[in-house]
Amino acid sequence: MLNRYAVLPFLVLAASANAQDVLFAESFEGAQHGFTLNTTDVNSVASGDNTWLVNNAYTGGSSTLTCMGFPFSFNVPNTPAQPPAMAQPNGRYLHIASTAAIASGILNCNFAAADGLCTGSANHFARMTADVSTTGAADVAFSFWWLCAGSSNNYGEVYYSVDGGLSWTLAGTPPSSYWNQGTWVQQTISLPAFAGQAALRFGFRFVNGTSTSASDPAFGIDDVAITAAQVGNVLTAEALAQATICRKTNFDVAYTASGAWNAGNLFLAQLSDINGSFAQPVGIGAANATASGIIHAQVPAGIAAGTGYRIRVVSTDPQMDGTPSPTVVTVTAEPHAGENTDLTVCANAQPVQLFDALDGSPQAGGIWSFSGAATVPVFNPATSPVGCYMYVVTAPGCAPDTAQVCVALDPCLGVGRAASSAQPGLRWLGQQGAQHLLALSGGRPADAVRVTDAAGRSIAVDFQVMGGDVFLHMADVPSGIYIVRVACGQAAWLARLVHCR
Repeated sequence: MLNRYAVLPFLVLAASANAQDVLFAESFEGAQHGFTLNTTDVNSVASGDNTWLVNNAYTGGSSTLTCMGFPFSFNVPNTPAQPPAMAQPNGRYLHIASTAAIASGILNCNFAAADGLCTGSANHFARMTADVSTTGAADVAFSFWWLCAGSSNNYGEVYYSVDGGLSWTLAGTPPSSYWNQGTWVQQTISLPAFAGQAALRFGFRFVNGTSTSASDPAFGIDDVAITAAQVGNVLTAEALAQATICRKTNFDVAYTASGAWNAGNLFLAQLSDINGSFAQPVGIGAANATASGIIHAQVPAGIAAGTGYRIRVVSTDPQMDGTPSPTVVTVTAEPHAGENTDLTVCANAQPVQLFDALDGSPQAGGIWSFSGAATVPVFNPATSPVGCYMYVVTAPGCAPDTAQVCVALDPCLGVGRAASSAQPGLRWLGQQGAQHLLALSGGRPADAVRVTDAAGRSIAVDFQVMGGDVFLHMADVPSGIYIVRVACGQAAWLARLVHCR
């Protein structure tokens, strides 16, 4: 039968290797090769009237086949010889062969064209077995040698996959189909989609549509290669998860590192000045790594609060300044609620501002609470509950800071608290603000007043005597228990008081 077995020429992409890295190469000369034959990808069949083979058969032949009960003779021409420019001319190659020819011992590049009667239409697929990574590479090219006479209905195609062969895309430029080429030629395909892929692979499909004028050879492939020009190291700090960062608060800097770094390399996160300049960068974190990752960072306490900072990542081996993160950073000062303190207040004292009792230079503007409920920032001995009052200060991008004032109430009864009143003539009447009032019984005026602390040391205080009343002014005196001695002539009286600041 006329042209029953014709070998379809398939376009083979050949990549120039000038100053390029070879990422994949297959000449089909070894006992094992890097292609899986006769898969069902892209609507293809695993068996049928034609199949993919790998061998070094170039000789055709004649035989007969039976169709519809009648014998038909066919003739398969020799496959054209390969040119000297190929890696191993006339060696093993990947090609389509008809099963009828194979049954007759004819194993070269040929095919049985679909005629709608004896041979049905079908597609046949061969794919790379493993993925190739082109991450960090540019100008990726897929090259091969090919031939295919075929026809407009019997032709080869080239497909690529970037997801490990789960899906396939036709590499349609140039060209979309490979035929009308009866001798070996080299083809190269280079598409932007080939670069920067972690799982790139290629496949060849032979399309056998119904035809009455197809010719051998079929689709044949040899010397397949993937090459790429390396772009060198690329280091970039990614966008930050937050643009407002609190001093002394931990945050992450993600970075992308493409290329090669040496063992022992450090990736260092750096902070610019408030104008975005890295003339004098501040180190904020480091990671010992040779690939993309995350740096745990922290802005130091001494950095001025404000907007306009930038963050970048640099490397030490090799040394490289990375592209800064696109995020413009606002640095905020960490909140400071002061230090915890204990406060004793006299039961008959005036209301006390809790903020004034905090130690450690607290920041104003915070919120006060008691037992989890918001409260006023004033302790009134007559109405407020005793216990610990919590002060919370916040700032954008920062964790809240807290401090507490734990208040105790003292009845402040002076000498009346003693079990025996050896000197009942002097009584302490309490504290108002920084002033204490004591009274001598009988209204006798005092001649001299002396105040000592619990250790017996004299304390310099201002005082006034008005008849039998003694007013002590103790604004600069620390909180504590003090003894007051009041003399009148040859007599003297003692009283104890509790001073609260």
